[in-house]
This record gives sequence, C-alpha cells and structure tokens, in this order.
Amino acid sequence: MQRILGAAVVVMLSAVIANASTITGRLVGTQDATDQSVWHVAVQVSSGQTTSDNTDGGVSGVQFDIISAGHGKSSAAPQTASGPNFAKAKTTFNVTGFTNVTPAKRDAVPADNAGNALYDADGDLDAVFGSIFDTGNFANTTVGRNGLNPVFTTIATVDFTIPVGQTDKLNLVLVGPQYYDFTAPAPSFQRAYTTMAIDSSGTNGAIGVPEPTSLALLGLGSVGLIGFVRRRRA
Repeated sequence: MQRILGAAVVVMLSAVIANASTITGRLVGTQDATDQSVWHVAVQVSSGQTTSDNTDGGVSGVQFDIISAGHGKSSAAPQTASGPNFAKAKTTFNVTGFTNVTPAKRDAVPADNAGNALYDADGDLDAVFGSIFDTGNFANTTVGRNGLNPVFTTIATVDFTIPVGQTDKLNLVLVGPQYYDFTAPAPSFQRAYTTMAIDSSGTNGAIGVPEPTSLALLGLGSVGLIGFVRRRRA
C-alpha cells in the first residue's frame, strides 16, 4: 500500500546567481506488510537546473527533517532497541558515495528551526537533522536527474510507527541543499539551490488507518503550513 504523504511547502530566497536551480522534495509512505503499525517513509528529491552540461546538477548535499503534524501519535522507529543508537531514527540510505548523518529520534522543538510552526514540541518523536553530503568525490551528479530531465530519487528511507486505528500526517522540510556546478569556485564546485519546494501531489493525506469514529474528523481537512529555511548546521 503506497501513498504520498502530506508535506509542508518550503521556500528559500537567495541572491541571484548565474544558474537558476530548483530542488523538489516529497515523502512516499509504504505500510509494512507484516506490521501495519510500521511505515517505511521514503525521502525523495528531484533536481532541476538550467545548466546545459550533463555533468552538472544533481544533489550534492541536503538536510532533511520529517515532522509529524499530530500530537503524540507518530514516532520515528529507533535504530536499535537500546543504547546510544536508540535516540537515532531507523534509516536506510539509498545513494552510495555520500557521507550520511542518521537523523535523531526526538521531538522537533522551536529552537531547531526558529519561525517554522512545524517545530512545536508536541510530544511526537520526529526525525530531525538527517543529511547526505559530498565531501569532494563528485560521485552523484545525477541524483534527482536523468540527463537534463528532473526525476525523483529516493535518498533515504526512515521508519515511523503509529498505532493501528490512528492517523497522522508527516511533513518534510529540506535545509541547505546544494548542487554541483563546475563553474562554481574550487574546491567544492557546489552552489546553493535558488528555490526549494515540496511536492504534495497524490493523496495529500495521512499514515495509519483511522477508526470509524475518526473519519468524520478527517473530513474537516487540514491547513497547509509554510516552513522557513534555517541556516544549515555546520
């Protein structure tokens, strides 16, 4: 069972540079075949640039946060049953050649992203500060691209749990994404995207299966939330 999860729109304004570039992110949730309380949530990105050289573009790095809209419902699954990794979200990275940072399994709080209403300390165990980034190997210039055409590429899958009979909505926030541009200054040859967006096509909805008494509440719909990008953590 697969559906597109709801997502918050994220917009970044930056100084004008020579090449326009856009990164689009989305979440795709797949319910576990044996445990219906577990959802495998794929973080996908699509990269578009106006550069004409096929060796440019892709996604050279991005931080991704997955934040629950509900209160005390969803929980990022722990990487291990105990020990230090219990505080990290169970994550599978899908692209080789990057340095990967496993997201923390904890409640996203306002201090994590000042001014973004999604980070509201609501008691959920979100997945924050996960990231991929290139340290100079230039091995992934086609992530999110097929030649000059943007496509969605899964960069990571993060597991979430929600009790059967409940429903919740997950939101994706992208922070500090960059792409390869070999006209950019050495040695990084990377630039920040000029525009970011979240694709909320498909079912703009929930994970989990609501109880019959909850269906009427779902009919009320939900209000879209606007996210503001914070400075990328060092």
